[in-house]
Amino acid sequence: MPRPTIIIDESVSAAQFAAFEIFARRHNLDTSECIFIKEMYPGMPDSQILLHYLDETTILVTTDRPFHNTVLARGLRSYYLDSEEITD
Repeated sequence: MPRPTIIIDESVSAAQFAAFEIFARRHNLDTSECIFIKEMYPGMPDSQILLHYLDETTILVTTDRPFHNTVLARGLRSYYLDSEEITD
């Protein structure tokens, strides 16, 4: 199975991504293939991220609960980070 590309929403801080990397290692999730929206496409609307970057081969990491829920409703993978836990 090919490793997923992880799409990091611009709402995710460096500290939150570091916490996600620890979580990912514990769950055997490879984080070597990442696209950081904040660096590559700052200000890109969620609708465009969903249309152009999310599919069956990707995982979204976000702190935006409505966006996370939209991605899940489409049958795609997403992790929601809040101040205390990570939810898939």
